Amino acid sequence: GWQRGAEVGEKREGAGMGRWRWARRAGVVALCAGGAAGAGRVMFPPVDVADEALRAEPLATPLADAVQLIPLRAVSRAWGAMNELTLPTPVRAPLYRTWCRAFDCDVTEADRPLDQYRNLQEFFGRALVPGARPVNQEPGVLASPCDATVLSAAPIGPSASLEPIKGVRYSLRELVGASAREPLAASAVSVESAQRAETSGARLYQMVLYLAPGDYHNFHSPAQWRVERVRHIAGQLLSVNPSVVRRLPDVLVANERVALLGDWEHGWFSFTAIGATNVGSIELYFPRAPSLRTNASKAAWREHPQRSVALTKRPAELDRGELVGGFRLGSCIVLAFEAPEHFTFRVQPGDKVKCGQAIGAVA
Repeated sequence: GWQRGAEVGEKREGAGMGRWRWARRAGVVALCAGGAAGAGRVMFPPVDVADEALRAEPLATPLADAVQLIPLRAVSRAWGAMNELTLPTPVRAPLYRTWCRAFDCDVTEADRPLDQYRNLQEFFGRALVPGARPVNQEPGVLASPCDATVLSAAPIGPSASLEPIKGVRYSLRELVGASAREPLAASAVSVESAQRAETSGARLYQMVLYLAPGDYHNFHSPAQWRVERVRHIAGQLLSVNPSVVRRLPDVLVANERVALLGDWEHGWFSFTAIGATNVGSIELYFPRAPSLRTNASKAAWREHPQRSVALTKRPAELDRGELVGGFRLGSCIVLAFEAPEHFTFRVQPGDKVKCGQAIGAVA
């Protein structure tokens, strides 16, 4: 009896030590995360995306270079590994509810009870209850691919440049990883300049969508279209928060991203999912999607900076609202597409949109 009691005591002591180690590690993680968040808010204070006076205010070059030296890929992989750890069942629901309160999530939309999500990764990538995101079915409508805040929605400027925030411009070809000689899609008009596209009775348009940590993290097809090429472009994993985009103008073309290229009934169409800090994992779920290895080590992505998979023999046909892929935690999506001159956006910068909501239409 004494021996059995001693064994029970040792087990209890071991369990207690295990709980203490778990709590200590959780405390260290929380402290580091809080410190990083605090430093981030000092360097990148929140901004109002809807502010018409909002313009790029780049950091001084030495400071910008220093930010990019932070090993964010290693941090993101460590965060991903932590997210895959199975959580004790009793702490799951309270932890997820705390997260939802902090980031304004609606827990009632989750597709199953909170204590059934074994880890943070399952919770971040959760599906929603049927009907939570109805897809607008009006003819000619472009639907939002995700829950997000609109950073920009406008025609693409001269020389095919995108402008997510005033004063921040990117080359469309640089964003999707296309060389100067490469046709972006077999059926597309030339997109070397917006003016040249206008002569065909069409224009090029852009929409940049920012997914906050509390948003639904899966993304869906905004229209019925055909994916002819998938391009994975390795890169940094800097934050894509609007306040960071404003201070580090190269973020969207410096970060790791996956570009889907093809066409829809009005011409060329592209959908680019951009990774970010703690969001290195970009997954594709649609039929015939190639397998991707995102958030690899820096040595791996420097050796293989870009991978392109052509689907031209059997393009992937996607319907409006169809599940395309998913992020972890939050990130950014850039839509760039050709449409008639009478295409109009139904949203403007600063608007919050829900997946499936009409964001534009061909009248």
